Amino acid sequence: MADESIAADWPEIEYEECYPIDEDFVAWGNVTSPPLDINKAGAWLLRELPRAAENMCCSCRVRKGRNLMGKPVLLIEFSTSGWSGAESIIALINRRVDLRWHMLSWRRGGHYVFEVKAPPARPISEVRKQAWATRRAKYGESGHGGSYAR
Repeated sequence: MADESIAADWPEIEYEECYPIDEDFVAWGNVTSPPLDINKAGAWLLRELPRAAENMCCSCRVRKGRNLMGKPVLLIEFSTSGWSGAESIIALINRRVDLRWHMLSWRRGGHYVFEVKAPPARPISEVRKQAWATRRAKYGESGHGGSYAR
């Protein structure tokens, strides 16, 4: 959904047996390593929270929404379900100003919502080009199975 290359220089969380290997995030050093950056923090959340849900007993849902100013955003709903590995990720987020800045709300039981700036919309010509490439790959050069006529 977002350009993952934005946060490419930020560490990925590695997992072993449903827990982050570095649960205290020692590799992150102090709270300003990597350097503070709001946009990279949002891209990192968008990359890592869904990965956490794949590797641990927690859940993550990303959906489109609008902020208070009516601008498009992506809302990341992350529930830790009390899983200590997931709680350690939340502890890291609370340790860093740029990650915590994206936290929209939290409620009892380990339920968090993060708000991340939505990537710019793709031009319609690019969307159409991709759609036709997909159709041609599926149905051949004509872009359909010969089942429709005008």
